[in-house]
Amino acid sequence: MQNLDFSVVTPYFGLLMTGLCWTLIMFVCSSVVSLVFGIAFALIVLYAPPIAAFPIRFLTWLFMGTPLLLQLYLIYYGLVQIGIDIPAVGNNLIVLLKDTSLVSIIGIAELVYSAQIAISETYTPFEFYLTIAGIYYVANLVLEAGLQFLENKVEMSR
Repeated sequence: MQNLDFSVVTPYFGLLMTGLCWTLIMFVCSSVVSLVFGIAFALIVLYAPPIAAFPIRFLTWLFMGTPLLLQLYLIYYGLVQIGIDIPAVGNNLIVLLKDTSLVSIIGIAELVYSAQIAISETYTPFEFYLTIAGIYYVANLVLEAGLQFLENKVEMSR
């Protein structure tokens, strides 16, 4: 059995950190958009007349009933077809952070994609996948600690 050699990761540390930065940028942007639209949609469903709430309920049903990867493909490739170029909160944020890895499938250079580039040059997948697993784990611990801090602040203010 071959020994693991994590020294192959060191030259690619910058690439992995760039991928981590893109992961965090996507996470923050999608979190803000999700929170703003989520609150707006919830207010519409709760307080608007049923005729106004129906489209929001339909969109919620549609997005909750389809896989995230399919939605990503439809948004990324489908919106261009119609002329548009450019979706408990703490648990959802943690899931959202981990789900940013899905964009590697369409070639966006976040953390997993960056690791795949390094793997294609070094042919040492296990070392890189273990390294990025550790990075995701630390990022989730930091996020969890931040969410716990905010939760404690909210509890103290009640």
